[in-house]
Amino acid sequence: MKISHTKKIFLSIFLLCGLLQTTLVYAQSPTVATTTCSNNFTTIVDIIEYTKCVISGLLIPLLFAVAVGVFIWGVIQYLRNTTDPKKREEGRSFMIYGIISLFVMVSIWGLVGFLGNTFGVSTTFVPSLPQE
Repeated sequence: MKISHTKKIFLSIFLLCGLLQTTLVYAQSPTVATTTCSNNFTTIVDIIEYTKCVISGLLIPLLFAVAVGVFIWGVIQYLRNTTDPKKREEGRSFMIYGIISLFVMVSIWGLVGFLGNTFGVSTTFVPSLPQE
């Protein structure tokens, strides 16, 4: 299947608008959710809380962003290289890796939530949009 030059431009613009949409939504809000982790290390509990804060507030969103970026990079490679089957297959591989990594992360997140509710452990980290 050969994609014309006009369709490639349309798909690229559509993808770019989809990516920039979240930036525009956050630009309208006067407050942006930020994660600040307290680094007062007086007890071992403070160190554990700091580690939990860094993982849930910084590392997990970064991993999700990387997985989405890998998937989008695969889509771009797949659409750009219509004539080269080797590069097209490489783009397809990136898309599959991105989808699998997102699936694994969401599955682990759901499993942690399920086990937390089962055993009564608080798992309150749920990403949400900032409230006005």
